[in-house]
Amino acid sequence: MKTLPELGLSAFVCPHCRAYTQQQWFILAAHKTEKTLGFDPKRLTELIQSEAGKEEADRKPDVLRLYKAVDRALKFELPALLSIESGSEWENCNYNVWNMHLSLCFVCEKEAVWLGQRILYPITAAEVDEVNPDIPSDIARDYDEAAALLVHSPRAAAALLRLAIQKLCSHILDRPGDINEMIGELVKQGLSVKIQRALDVVRVVGNEALHPGTMDIRDDQHTASQLFRLVNLIAEAMISTPKHVDEMFAALPPGKLKGIEDRDRPKKTRD
Repeated sequence: MKTLPELGLSAFVCPHCRAYTQQQWFILAAHKTEKTLGFDPKRLTELIQSEAGKEEADRKPDVLRLYKAVDRALKFELPALLSIESGSEWENCNYNVWNMHLSLCFVCEKEAVWLGQRILYPITAAEVDEVNPDIPSDIARDYDEAAALLVHSPRAAAALLRLAIQKLCSHILDRPGDINEMIGELVKQGLSVKIQRALDVVRVVGNEALHPGTMDIRDDQHTASQLFRLVNLIAEAMISTPKHVDEMFAALPPGKLKGIEDRDRPKKTRD
């Protein structure tokens, strides 16, 4: 899994273009004003065309980029990164917005808006491994919904994934039950002890077990990311691998199957 967006990282998967690339960070500041800034869309179009039409030596790339950023923000009502000229009063501004940042993608040059450690814009699903195709559709929907929530609410994503894990265990065992007891039963049926231990680490089972579907204030993106992997690992071990083995066995010639059946038939005991 590629690196998910995280506050302060120098590189991660861009929520716009999905490229794993370098990110540039910006802090925000507030400037007291008596009225909001007004931009005439028509005038902006004229300024963009005028600046773009200049000879390369006379063109000012920063100014053109500023015009385009404002134009995009007005047209689509989206946040836009506005560069501030050196020497402006903003440099001495005391109204820093400490819990807000902007990250700028090196590839697509689009901005993400952060509030604390959460991305406000754009609203997009995180890049996680695709759900195992052998997982039932209702559990797959939980998985996909968790992916859509991961960047914006890791706790909600983790809660959905815990629910998905319980539903997956119930599907495999063909009965409902306590998550801790069902994991133990799956281990008896062949689930790797290492997967069980991984479940213990992320507090799906154990002394600090949470009810599936509930939130834990300690959950973060790392915990949720582990849960995505565990859903697929359980499905691979308990659904996909047995299915593939059965398919290969069923494809053997009838004569070979009969020989195996005779070999494995219980031997009659002599009196």
